Amino acid sequence: MMSPLPQELIDTIVDRVADASDTASLRACLHVSRSFRSRSRMHLFRDVRIDSAAQCARLHALFAMDPTAATLVHKLDVVDPIPRDPRRFKEETWIGRDDLLPGVVQQLAPHLHALDLSSEGYHYGNRDYTHVLRWNKASEALKRALVAVFRGPNIRFVSLAGVLIDSCQMLFSLFDGSPVERLDLPSFWHDAECRVDPDISTLHPPRLQSLSIILSTCLVNYLLNPLCAVHLDRLSRISITVPGNCSLEIRSAATAILSDSVEHLILNENIYFGEIPDVFTLTECHNLKVIHLVTRVYTMDNSYWTYITRMMETISTPNSLKEIRMELDLVTTVNPNDVSEWLDWTSLEAVLAMPTMAALERVNVMLNITGHQVSNSLEVWIGKGLPVLKQKGVTVGMRHRYI
Repeated sequence: MMSPLPQELIDTIVDRVADASDTASLRACLHVSRSFRSRSRMHLFRDVRIDSAAQCARLHALFAMDPTAATLVHKLDVVDPIPRDPRRFKEETWIGRDDLLPGVVQQLAPHLHALDLSSEGYHYGNRDYTHVLRWNKASEALKRALVAVFRGPNIRFVSLAGVLIDSCQMLFSLFDGSPVERLDLPSFWHDAECRVDPDISTLHPPRLQSLSIILSTCLVNYLLNPLCAVHLDRLSRISITVPGNCSLEIRSAATAILSDSVEHLILNENIYFGEIPDVFTLTECHNLKVIHLVTRVYTMDNSYWTYITRMMETISTPNSLKEIRMELDLVTTVNPNDVSEWLDWTSLEAVLAMPTMAALERVNVMLNITGHQVSNSLEVWIGKGLPVLKQKGVTVGMRHRYI
């Protein structure tokens, strides 16, 4: 009779199945033997997604029958997808109205490492919202459950989207005492004027390592306020999305967030013809190692490359910059006779080749082109790449595609 497999080998087999994202095979592993069951359950329940009240009810029933399953959940996604016609869909998100969700969230709170709560809502104008989670209308049970997650012993990542709350101060105060390290705020709004109440204090502000935000006047002003309920002195990664209505004053003020601790900067914005903005000054980012630019460019001249060149010129000397990634959506309105008039990155290359950029190891550029087909000389131009950087030993990757 063949001897049983060692448990270490069984665990490795199940882990490989989980790595392949093969849920059907993982479920089959549950029925192989008792030695396969424990490891399979761990993977099956590690990430849980709830995107409807019906699904929440099923999960609530499951945890009622098997409470130990709740202890295996490390990541929870609570999602309410955008309805087909959001302008006519005036009901609140199911997340704020469901009776069973608070109990499920409360049960998971001590065990969660990550929470992604997303109501795919819209903001059409002044106090005109649809399909959002209104904090002041949510039940007390749901508020308590979410705060229990925010301040849970194992929580490290939280993402909140489509949340309507009274102020930035109220939002960040919910994380008082939280061990959260990464906070993503892809969209949140508030009705009233955003003010900082000096009488509201935070005893143990979290020290974030990663922050993702959309620039707004109130949020930038709050983050720079001495009473801010979050510490940014350990912030090593920051992702900034610049909306179309962002003022020059706020862009300038946001530069103060880019401090000495930042190592990885992601900048997401749109560049329009005739509206080249002021650059983000990177002078204080002495430890910056990676710059990732995600840009949609609506211009057929070289102003975008001038803009990036000016930004790179602000990088401190000496610096630790090792990698630059550029993902550009280029919207073509005409077929340029000479692509060098549109994609002239020689000035940028000159800056990146300076001795002060000695730490630079990689530059990757991805051009996604929509609109008019560009002349065949585009392939030749991109093929040349950045020859000066290549000669200096920098790894250069330049690709393009029509979409």
